[in-house]
Order: sequence, then C-alpha cells, then structure tokens
Amino acid sequence: MKGEGNNLFKKEKYEEAIKKYYEAIEESKTSLEKDKYKNELNDLERVCRLNIARWKLKTKDYDGVINECSIVLETNKCFKAYLRMGLALFHKEKYDKAFRYLDNAKAIGNQDEKKVVEPHLNECKEKLEETKKKEREERIRKEKEKEKEKEKEKNNINDNNYNEIKDNKKDSHQKEEKENITLLLFYFIEEKFYFKFFSLIFLYYI
Repeated sequence: MKGEGNNLFKKEKYEEAIKKYYEAIEESKTSLEKDKYKNELNDLERVCRLNIARWKLKTKDYDGVINECSIVLETNKCFKAYLRMGLALFHKEKYDKAFRYLDNAKAIGNQDEKKVVEPHLNECKEKLEETKKKEREERIRKEKEKEKEKEKEKNNINDNNYNEIKDNKKDSHQKEEKENITLLLFYFIEEKFYFKFFSLIFLYYI
C-alpha cells in the first residue's frame, strides 16, 4: 500500500495516494504481526503521515498538516514533522508556536536540513517582531485613548463645576437685586405716606 501510494504521489495523483497511505496505516494497525514488527510498522505510519502532511501543506490544508504531524511527533521527533508543523502554524499566523517548531527542526536537522529551515526561521522571526511591534503600538494607542477619556471627563467635571458656580453667583445676584428693589419700594411707599400725613397736618393748621 505504501509503495502504491508513493508511485501515485510521484505521478501527482495526490488524492489517490493519500487514500493508499491511509489504507497502509490502517492495515499496519490491524496486522496480526504488529507486535513482532512494531518498529517497522511505526516507521511505515510515520512515512505515510509525513507524505500526507506534505500533500496537505501543498493544498493549504494547514489544520490537516498539524493533525498528521502531531500524531507523528508523539512517537517520532523527526525533522520533517517539526518543519511541516512549523510551516502550517506559520501560515495560520501563529508565529510564536511556529518559531518553536522550526527551531526544533533546526536543532535536530543535519547541515543540509538546517539550510532548508533557516530562511523559514528568519521569516518567522520577522513576523514575530512585526506582531510584537503592532501589539505594542496598539497598547500605546489604547493607553492614549484612555488618558484622553480621563482628561475629557476631568474637563467636563471642571466645566460643570464652573457652570454651577456661575449659576449660583447669578442666582445670588438676582436675589440681591430683588431684595434691593423691594427695599426701595418700601422706602418710596413710606416716604409717600409721610408726605401725605404732613401735608394734611399742614393744611389743617392753615
């Protein structure tokens, strides 16, 4: 099954190849001699899943890549699994996790493999720096907005207090004016009364 899958994969008949790989995996799990050939069957499953992950990466099925590589990495810490997992995570913009997997790939890879992963690792570093910069800028922007809101609220309170004081002064002034007018009225009424009174007395004696 694996051989058939490889031949189909080379002919770029990917969907048929993947089907054969899954059949090979299932067959290895149900084999009567799975205990006797445990290591060989594990290697078979590893190769099949890595080829499936390679196809899923090619077709941009990044969740599929992550699933296959996760299964491989449970028992086999291999370069291709780390690399393809890292690339899938990178395309999903999970740069922090992607960097860790790519870094693991570089750590266990040979010289040629290190050269393969290095450009991806550098690109991931750049994206991480960009992301952190954007997060930092966004945090600063929110802090500035928060400060502006506080300042605006403070100004509104000050304006309200000023208007309240102004209104109180206005009310006090109006009250004082009314009191003065009232006093003047009383004064004029009183003056008018005395004037009439003395006028009558004057006329009486004349």
